[in-house]
Order: sequence, then structure tokens, then C-alpha cells
Amino acid sequence: MTRNLPPIHAGDSLVVAVTVADGAAPLDLAGASVTARLRGETGAVLPLQVAVEDAAAGRFVISLAAGAVTAGRWRLQARVALPNGEAQTVTDATLTAERSIF
Repeated sequence: MTRNLPPIHAGDSLVVAVTVADGAAPLDLAGASVTARLRGETGAVLPLQVAVEDAAAGRFVISLAAGAVTAGRWRLQARVALPNGEAQTVTDATLTAERSIF
């Protein structure tokens, strides 16, 4: 899934909910490994926290801690590695962090 996330301000936290489908049905994430990263304009790569909320429904949540990003454009990607060895990038999103007055 490719999308633009709503803008945040530098220093904000962020939670992104993701549901992965295999066609019309949810992709079962039981036994899968889910990872997510942000890459900034400078090339800096930040690993993100991921929690599978409902494996059978293909749902997981990506969390960005407060203060983790500076102002600029960031690219967020999440990858699922299935128990059978298949891996796929399931989220590819653009995040803009605006300057904050805080």
C-alpha cells in the first residue's frame, strides 16, 4: 500500500494502523515477522516499533516515539516476512514532519 500520511510536527509521536490483505481476505500474520523503518531526506534510517494486534485479521500497528523525527520528508516502509520464507513490503508511505514551535 502506498499512501501519504497526514503531516505531523517534528517531535510528535505517531501511530499507524495497517491491515494486510491477500486479495479480498486478510493475510494471516501468525508466525510472521513484521518490521518497519523510516528513512529521512538525509538518508538516516530509523527502526520503528511494530506490534501485531490481530494476526488472523492481518492487523499490526507501527509506532513512532515522540522526538524521533526532525522536520522534513520521511519515507515509511513496513515489511512482512512469512514463515514460509516469503517477504513483501506491505506499506510504503510518505510522512512530512513540519517544524514545530515547541
